[in-house]
Amino acid sequence: MSSKEEQQPQSESSRMLPGRIQWLAGMAGCATGIALLGVSGVLSLLAIFLIVGAAVSRGFPRAGRWFILAPALLLNVLVLPFCVANLVALVKDISIGPHDFNSVVISLALLLSPILLVSCIAAVVKHSRRTL
Repeated sequence: MSSKEEQQPQSESSRMLPGRIQWLAGMAGCATGIALLGVSGVLSLLAIFLIVGAAVSRGFPRAGRWFILAPALLLNVLVLPFCVANLVALVKDISIGPHDFNSVVISLALLLSPILLVSCIAAVVKHSRRTL
């Protein structure tokens, strides 16, 4: 027997994203949506697709994976350069002040969203490579 005949077809449950990746995608979508509210309300709507992908991936694993991966890559391209360029100003806004609640929340979300987006992309790609 060849190795292809010995391999069992993968079940739907093995292709489904784990719950921790779904939660990570949801948290990344929320943080990025809040972060982009300071830039543009229309851009913050792109983060909804991450949350939709996390919800859809339970029933439709392949579609959910793409609904998480494509917006995460696009949002990472939008958020990461802004965060890197303004890193000192964002940290200073949180630590020194003025302590306006909205600016502190948006600054904190801008600092967290690239970390969450990169880890979400890495987790989805790692899970996809493992289930191939």
